[in-house]
Amino acid sequence: MKNSEASRETQKTASAEQKEKKSRPAAKARRKKKTPRILIWIGMLFSILLVVSGVLLVALARWVFATWNGLKMDEVIYHINAPIEGTGGDMIASGIVNCVIPAGLAGLFYTAALLMYRKRRRVRKYLVRLGAVCGALMIVLTMIFSWNRLDMGTYISNELNASSFIEDHYADPAKVSITFPEKKRNVIYIYLESMEMTYSDAMNGGAFNRNVIPELTALGEANEDFSGSDPLLNGADVLPGSTYTMAAMFTQTTGLPLKVDLSDTFTDARGSFNKMNTQDSFFSGVTSLGDILKKEGYNQVFMLGSNATFGGRRLYFGQHGDYEIDDYEWAIEQGLIPENYYVFWGYEDAKLFSYAKDRLVDLAAQDKPFNFTMLTVDTHFEDGYYCDLCTDSFRGNQYANVMACSSRQVADFVNWVKEQDFYEDTTIIIAGDHLTMDTDFCQNVGENYDRRTFNVWINPAAEPADPDRKRSYSTLDCFPTTLAAMGCQIEGDRLGLGTNLFSAEDTLMEQYGYEELSDEMSRKSEFMDKLADLDLYSEELADAQGLSPSASLAIAEIDDEAESCAVAVNNIDNVFEKIKSVEIDAWDFQHPDRITTTELHEAEEGVYRGSIDLKDLNFKNAELRVYIVGKSGTRYEAAEMTGDLTLKTNNIYKYLYKLSQNRQYTIFVTIRDDGTRMLDENIMTGLHNLGLSRNLEGHYRWSYYGIITPQEIIEDLSMEEIGDSGTMSDGVSYSILSQGGLSGAGGGAGRYLT
Repeated sequence: MKNSEASRETQKTASAEQKEKKSRPAAKARRKKKTPRILIWIGMLFSILLVVSGVLLVALARWVFATWNGLKMDEVIYHINAPIEGTGGDMIASGIVNCVIPAGLAGLFYTAALLMYRKRRRVRKYLVRLGAVCGALMIVLTMIFSWNRLDMGTYISNELNASSFIEDHYADPAKVSITFPEKKRNVIYIYLESMEMTYSDAMNGGAFNRNVIPELTALGEANEDFSGSDPLLNGADVLPGSTYTMAAMFTQTTGLPLKVDLSDTFTDARGSFNKMNTQDSFFSGVTSLGDILKKEGYNQVFMLGSNATFGGRRLYFGQHGDYEIDDYEWAIEQGLIPENYYVFWGYEDAKLFSYAKDRLVDLAAQDKPFNFTMLTVDTHFEDGYYCDLCTDSFRGNQYANVMACSSRQVADFVNWVKEQDFYEDTTIIIAGDHLTMDTDFCQNVGENYDRRTFNVWINPAAEPADPDRKRSYSTLDCFPTTLAAMGCQIEGDRLGLGTNLFSAEDTLMEQYGYEELSDEMSRKSEFMDKLADLDLYSEELADAQGLSPSASLAIAEIDDEAESCAVAVNNIDNVFEKIKSVEIDAWDFQHPDRITTTELHEAEEGVYRGSIDLKDLNFKNAELRVYIVGKSGTRYEAAEMTGDLTLKTNNIYKYLYKLSQNRQYTIFVTIRDDGTRMLDENIMTGLHNLGLSRNLEGHYRWSYYGIITPQEIIEDLSMEEIGDSGTMSDGVSYSILSQGGLSGAGGGAGRYLT
C-alpha cells in the first residue's frame, strides 16, 4: 500500500517536472517576443500626435466655419498667402482659445493616461490603439467635412477647366479713352465693412423686421442707388473673387475678381507665404482707379483704422496710385493715439471719422483734386466693436447695435462734408465691401432674399440714361460708375468687367444672370494669371521673406605667381527649385566688364568644385560671385568674395603673416566685450609684426582699437568705450569704436567699423 502511494507520488513529481520543462521554452519565447521599449514609446508618441492633430483639426474646422459663415475656397487660398500682420487681436485670441487650447488639453490628458497605465500592458495597448484610431478618424472625417463644406470638388474642377470669359469681356482701362471734365471733381470713397442693404426693413427693400440702418437707408433713397422708379433700396451682388475685404476693394477699383492661382506656380518648399506682398507690384498688368487718378494729378489718401499690411492692402494701394497710407501705424507715428493703444483691429471708427475730417480739410486746401478713400472696421464680424457712441437700441444684439452706430456715424460724416466749401466739387461714394460673414446675424433672412451690399452715389456729376430703370449690377460695376459719377466720359461705358450704371449699356449681371456669371468668376482664368504677373523666383520675394539664397565659398591659398585657383561651394540654402548648375563669375576692378564664368561640378552631394583661371585676372583686386542656376534658368546670387585673393585663408596666423607682407593696405583692429581673452601668443606676435605695440595681456574685457596705414599707426587701450574717425588716403571716411566688457556700453557687446 505504501509502495503504491509512493509510486503515485513519484509519477506526479515526474509529470510536474516534465510540464515545467515544457513550459520553460514557451516562457523564453514569450520573453523573446516582448516589444522593445523604444517601440513602445514610439507607438505612444505616434498616438499622441494623432490625437492632438485630430482634435486640433476638428476644433479648427468648427471654429473657422462658425466664424466665417459662407466661407469660399478662393478666400481661403488668398488669406493663406496674405500677410497675417495686422490681423485683429481678438481674432487671433479666439483662434487660440477655440483651437490650440482644446488640442493641447486633449494631448495633455491623453498623455497622462498613457503614463499612468504604461506598466499595465493590456490597458496601455488598448489606449494607444484607441487614441490612434480616434485621432485618425477625426482627421479623415474633418477633411471629408471640410472638402464638402468648401465644395472643393467644384473648386478644383473650375481650376482645371480654364475659362476665357474674363478675357473675352475685359475692357482694358489702359486702352479705353477716359475724358475728365475741365474742372476735375474730388471723390470720397467710403468702404463700409460688411455693410448690406439687407439690414434695412422690408418696407425699404431690406430683410429685417426692424430697420437697423435707418440713416443709411435715407441716404440711399435720397441719392443714387440705381433703383430707378422702384422705391426700394438697390445694392450690388457680390461674386466669387470679391467676397472679402481686399478682394472687394480690388474689384470695385479694377472691375475684376481677385483670383489667386492654386497651382505649383504659387506653392513650393517654402510652404505658405505672402506672394502678393513681396512682388514689385500687385497685379502689375491691371490699370486701376488709383492708376487713372494718379495720372490725372490727384492727391490720393487711403485711411483705415487697422494695419494696412494685412491682406496686401498696403501693397495694392501703394503700387496702384501711390496712395498715402494713413493706417493704424500712421496714427501712432503722428501721435494721434498712444503707442500701446489697440482695440479690435487697431482703433475704432469714431476716431477714423474724426481723423478723416482733418485730412479732408488739408487735402481741400491744396491746389490738386483729391481721392480720399477710407475703410471702416467696427462692423467686422464676429459681432463688431461696441464703441462709446453705441447704444443698446437692439436689446443685447451687439452686432445690430454696432451696425446702427455705424449708420449714424456715416450719416453724420456725410452731413459734415456737405457743409464744407469743397462739397460742391466732390462726389461721395458709400459702398459695403462684401456680405457679412457673421455666423448668426442673417440667419433669419429667407433663402430667396437676394442679399446685396449697400451702395449709394452722392452728388454725382451724371444722370442715369433711363431714370426709371432699376439696374441689376455687381460690385464689378462700381469701377466705371465711380469715374462717371466724377464727370468722366468713358468710351464704350465699360471698364474691366464693369459697366457704367449711368449709361444705357447692360451689365454682365443683366446679360448673363447671377448664376452663370458667378460660375464664370469661379473658373480658372489664364488671363488673370497673366495680369497678376507674379514672379515666384524674384529676388524681392526672397529678400522680403528673409530667405535670400546663400552658400559658402572657399578658395585654395594662392600666391602672387598663381595661374589658377581651386574653389569649392557648399552649404547652399534657400534655393527652392532643382539646381541645374553652380557658376562663379570672376572679374577685377580694372576691367569690370571682362567677366569670366566658370561652371563647377558636383564632386559630392552638395559640394561643387572647380578651378578659376587667373592668367588674365588681377587677383590682387578682384571679385568672385557665386550663382546657383535653377531649372527655370534663374541665376541666384548666393555668395561673393572681394579684394586681394592672396590674403584669403581660414588660418588667423597665416592671415596676419600675409597682412604683414602687404603693407599697402589700411588695417583696422577692434575688440568687443571679452575679446582680449582670445588673443594667444602667436596672434599677439602677428599683431606686433604689423606694427601694433600695445600689450593686451592681462587686459581682460578692456576696449582696444588699432589703425595701421602705410603712413602711421594709431591705437588706444582703455577700460572705457573708445573710438576714432578720420579719412583714408583715397578720401574714404571711416569710424571705429570699441566697447570692452568693462565699458558698460550696451552691455559691452559692441564694436563697430563704418
